[in-house]
Amino acid sequence: LPQEPLTAIYSSPLKRAFQTPKIIGRHHSDLPILIDRDFRELDHGLLEGLTFEEIKSQYPGSIGRWREAAAESKVPGGESLAEVDLRSWNALQRVAERHAAGTALVVTHNFPILAMLCRITATPLDHYRAFRAVRCALARIRHSKEQGWQLVHGSQSDSTATPNVTRVQF
Repeated sequence: LPQEPLTAIYSSPLKRAFQTPKIIGRHHSDLPILIDRDFRELDHGLLEGLTFEEIKSQYPGSIGRWREAAAESKVPGGESLAEVDLRSWNALQRVAERHAAGTALVVTHNFPILAMLCRITATPLDHYRAFRAVRCALARIRHSKEQGWQLVHGSQSDSTATPNVTRVQF
């Protein structure tokens, strides 16, 4: 994004996300990377680091509950998708208010991205699987008082040449 006229760079505090704005920031050395904890990934709680088989064995029923009602189904020892949605949406609103006249970059994770896309497109949160996000690619969104939030387009990642956001039809 060396030619992008950025007015701000925001990031999740998690290391795997923070590395990306550090690279992008080399082309925008006048901008600090602003950390916002509300852009962090879903807290996977007790499931963190477990394989799918281990989750099925140690927490029977949790995968089924998540598939049926991800918005309200809390990960054991972690959080629900609704909690991710609320905190990441509040963070995005703050960014939009602070940078209404400019272009801000937000580097975050899969579940915050999917939750935000659901809100922007009025897709029920339990249908978050209607979207797929590709790592290290862009989802361009726009906000204005007149038109509200819009998904402008899912551009392509230079490294994958695959659209980063696709809407899946069922």
